Amino acid sequence: MSSGAAGCVVELKPKGDDNFKKVVIHLGGALGVERVVITDTFDNVTELDLKNVELNPAVDDKEFVFTPPTGVSVIRETN
Repeated sequence: MSSGAAGCVVELKPKGDDNFKKVVIHLGGALGVERVVITDTFDNVTELDLKNVELNPAVDDKEFVFTPPTGVSVIRETN
């Protein structure tokens, strides 16, 4: 881990065999995630730059309505 006035960088590596070699997380001054860099076992690198991140935004309940397609069986949980 390295840090400075603008934030810090954390490098994570798996303990065992996994589908990636490392994940590097760049945190800004307020420790919000600004960038994630993932290196897989084939040395392919995926970089995600996060902009205008809004934490805990209000979300209307109607966004979570599930309407199954016609002909699908829905199994409901019972307690």
